[in-house]
Amino acid sequence: DVKLARQNWAGAEEIAKTIRQIGSNERIGDQILAAVLSGQGKHTDSIKLLEKQTDAPGAAQPPLGPLVNTMIRAKKLDEAVNFLQSVLKANPDKAEAYVLLGAVQIQKNLPEQAERSFRAAIERQPKDPSAYIALANFYAQNRKIDEAEKTIRAGLKVQPDNFAMRLSYASVMENKGD
Repeated sequence: DVKLARQNWAGAEEIAKTIRQIGSNERIGDQILAAVLSGQGKHTDSIKLLEKQTDAPGAAQPPLGPLVNTMIRAKKLDEAVNFLQSVLKANPDKAEAYVLLGAVQIQKNLPEQAERSFRAAIERQPKDPSAYIALANFYAQNRKIDEAEKTIRAGLKVQPDNFAMRLSYASVMENKGD
C-alpha cells in the first residue's frame, strides 16, 4: 500500500512478484500488480489481470472493487455496468455490487439510479456498513446533510460498534456544523 501510494511502481511490482513466488496468496500479488499497471495508465492490462481472477476456478470472492475502479479510471463505464449487472444476476443479494454500481452511475451522471442502487444494497444486506456509508456520502455530496445523518443513524442501529460508520457519522456531523 505504501509503495502504491507513493507511486513506487517498481517497488510494488517487486512485492507482488515476491508474494506470487512464495505462493502464500497469488491473488493478492496479482491485485498489487493490477494496481501497478493501472497506476502506470495501463488500464486494459490491469482489467485483464483482474478479470482473470474473476474467471479463475474457485474464485469465491472476485476482486470486484479493484476491477470496477479500474474500469472507471479507464472510462469503461458501460463495461463496468454490464459486468456488475452480470454479478447481480448471479447473486442478487451482493451488496458490494450494488454499491459499486451506484458509484459507476454517479460517474455516468445518473444520480437517481445511483441512489436506488445504494438503497438496494441496504435492502439486500441491511447489516452491510458499506451500503449505509455509500448512501450517506451520496447525500452529503448532494448537500442533503439531514438525509446523510438519517442514513448513518439507521446503519448505526444495526451496527452500533462499526468504526467506519462512526467515522462517517462524525464527518456528517462536522459538515452539519455539530
